[in-house]
Amino acid sequence: MNGWKLWMAEWRSIFKNPRVLVPILAVALVPLMYAGMFLWAFWDPYGQMKDLPVAIVNEDKGATFEGESLAIGDDLIDKLLDSEAFKFVETTKKEAESGLKDHDYYMA
Repeated sequence: MNGWKLWMAEWRSIFKNPRVLVPILAVALVPLMYAGMFLWAFWDPYGQMKDLPVAIVNEDKGATFEGESLAIGDDLIDKLLDSEAFKFVETTKKEAESGLKDHDYYMA
């Protein structure tokens, strides 16, 4: 029982003296803030992919098959631009390479 009284007396003296209380709170809050930022950063890593700019370069010339003109590259680009997987941007090869160097695009 004597240990309990000493423990309570110690905590009372800590709460009465701000010079002791503030560093204890600061030391206790640093791991809490670190854990919160870590969880926030990795909570939903794929949630913001639709905001990630990706360059699309279409060099498809098209073809004719059994008398029908095919432009598969154009169809693919239309589907990619309609999707929300990334923020797709149709561009030329030169602009895509320049955008990758300048970090305007994250993938081409």
